[in-house]
Amino acid sequence: MQRRYHARQYAVGPGLAILLFLTACTTPNVHPNQTLTPTASQTVETTVIPRTLAPSTLPAPTIPVPQTRPPATVEPAPATSTVEPGGSPPPTQQPPLPSPTQAPSSTPTVAATVGERPVILSFTAEPARANPGDEVRLAWTSQGGSQAMVSHYRPDRYPSQINISELQPTGSLTIPLGYDEQERHYFELVVTNESGDSSVSTISVELPCLLMWFFPTPADWQMCPGTPTVYFLAAEQLFEGGRMLWLKNTDMVYTLPGDGTSRRAFSAYADTWEPVEPEYDPSIVPPEGRFQPIRGFGKVWREVPGVRDQFGWALAPERGYLSSYEESWRVTDLGVHHIFASTDEGQTIGLWGQSMNVSATWEFVTP
Repeated sequence: MQRRYHARQYAVGPGLAILLFLTACTTPNVHPNQTLTPTASQTVETTVIPRTLAPSTLPAPTIPVPQTRPPATVEPAPATSTVEPGGSPPPTQQPPLPSPTQAPSSTPTVAATVGERPVILSFTAEPARANPGDEVRLAWTSQGGSQAMVSHYRPDRYPSQINISELQPTGSLTIPLGYDEQERHYFELVVTNESGDSSVSTISVELPCLLMWFFPTPADWQMCPGTPTVYFLAAEQLFEGGRMLWLKNTDMVYTLPGDGTSRRAFSAYADTWEPVEPEYDPSIVPPEGRFQPIRGFGKVWREVPGVRDQFGWALAPERGYLSSYEESWRVTDLGVHHIFASTDEGQTIGLWGQSMNVSATWEFVTP
């Protein structure tokens, strides 16, 4: 009964029903002061599904490339490049890759090419004037070498006991000097590279003499005595072509050609004359004002081939006297000392010892 009442109360015609239906679809029936709170059944969840496109399906860009570009960095360029509108792809530019041998280093390296000799930049010795028993510090720098060697030479460049190899091409070395060392000592530096090419530099250190010569020496004299001054009996005789000298301590007869103003080769012979032998040959008669040498001088003059022809007649009889005598500290490569002896007139004769390549020579070291 009541249901029919409601039907009669809300009954409307067909046109009005359509109008109400359209109004309900377009305008919500919400009071202006009412807050609309959606219920669970009224909540609308919206899910955004991104559009994923493969790179090959992307359209060509339509935005021009900016004119200002960031600074380039030293990195390899990408394998592909962007094609700007209206242009052709630029060529791919790869920056040069560093060579494995060009690694950065804080110390510059100087390399020598094959066949190029090393360069010795400096070679020094301290002190330059030393005393016996001192230490000498050698220092050197070089370029282009792989190893170095230092040799120590005593006077006359006679090899000493030190010869150090396999040193660094730039380095230093301390060498002790003996307490009996004197005169000028030489130090030789040899720097060699991997190819076997080498460079040489030589320096010297001066040492004072431990003894004094019995005669005044020239300003450029570089030789020390090895013995104190001693005095021996001696004999001397002048000839047309030179002079002869006999020294008791050596018991040798020295034939000295020339006048002694320049070095000349000389010879030395053992004095084999005995008092039981004749002093001279009576069959040999000298011209007036000339003399036949006697005893030891006469035996060498008569019996040694060539001596009589080279020296001729004696200018005066031989004279005996007391001679000052000293030997050098240095020796030749044959181990021969140099001899210095005074003459009867007060001059000093230097008898320079024989070496492997030089004959024994003599000259006056004082006029």
